[in-house]
Amino acid sequence: MVSDEIAEPPRLEPMKWGGSEREEIRKRVATFKANQQRFTREREDYAVSTLTRAQGGITAQDDPKRTA
Repeated sequence: MVSDEIAEPPRLEPMKWGGSEREEIRKRVATFKANQQRFTREREDYAVSTLTRAQGGITAQDDPKRTA
C-alpha cells in the first residue's frame, strides 16, 4: 500500500563555524603571509648558497682584488 502522506524533508541545522567570517579570513591571510615570508627567506637562502658555490666559496677576504 502506498501512503498519501508526503514525508517532510529533513531539517538541516545551520553550520556553526565557531567564529565570524572576518576572523576566518584574518586567519587565512595571516597564514598566507607567513608562508610567503618563509618562501622568500628560503628562496634568498638558496640564491646565496648557489652564488657562493658558483664563486667557489671566494669571499672578499680571500681575494685581495675584490672589495666588499
